[in-house]
This record gives sequence, C-alpha cells and structure tokens, in this order.
Amino acid sequence: MIQTIQAAWARYLTGREIDGVAFVDELLALGTSGHSLTGRALSPSEVVFTVGAESGVVTGDQVKGNFRSVCARLAVVFSPDPLNPVNLYGARARKRFEHAGREVELELEFENKPGESWFRILVPNDASSKSKS
Repeated sequence: MIQTIQAAWARYLTGREIDGVAFVDELLALGTSGHSLTGRALSPSEVVFTVGAESGVVTGDQVKGNFRSVCARLAVVFSPDPLNPVNLYGARARKRFEHAGREVELELEFENKPGESWFRILVPNDASSKSKS
C-alpha cells in the first residue's frame, strides 16, 4: 500500500504538473477499499505515510507545501456542502463514498497549519483505525 502512495506522489505531486485532485482520489480509493491511512509532514522536504503497520517516507523539494495542498483538498472533499465547508486549517468530518457498488463511510481528521500538517483517514470499522500516529 505504501508503494501505491509513493508512486501516486511521484506521478501527481512532483515536477511542473501538480495534480492534487488525482492524488487525493488515490488516497480515497485506499480508504474506500478498507484501509485507514495517515500522512504527516516531518520537515519541509519529508512526509511520512502510514497504512496499518506499514510506513514510507516521501522526500524532495516542495514536499511540505504539496502536502498542505493535499490536506486542503481533503477538507474540500469532506465538506458536506459548499455552504457548510470544513475548516481548511483543521477539522474532523465524515462522509460516505461509493466504492465497488457499496457505500463506505470514511472519517477525516487533520491539521493544516504552517507548524503542523497531518491527516488521518479512518475507516470506522477498521481495527487499524484505532491507533493514533
């Protein structure tokens, strides 16, 4: 799973053509298939992702800035409607998504501030979602 996230980061969030929407879609695909995951900016050039007990680091220029844009995109995706948006700097929200012909509820927790950026996408019935990072 970590290799999937690292490959998606390389494909969508490096170079000149940044596509945070497609990267978030990849994260949501993992979540709706039953995997809780976390991401945390460690430094301006490092972000760590965790799926279950597996972790992996993404490094490079502009990593933290791109990661913060991912957190903001997650806030938009999890907003219940445009008139009731999720706070872009940190919140907790739930939303139902369609996956493989069934509805899956995911929960998002995140902070998106200059000094601290992280997110947690939880599958409420996933045992690994009970652990904190």
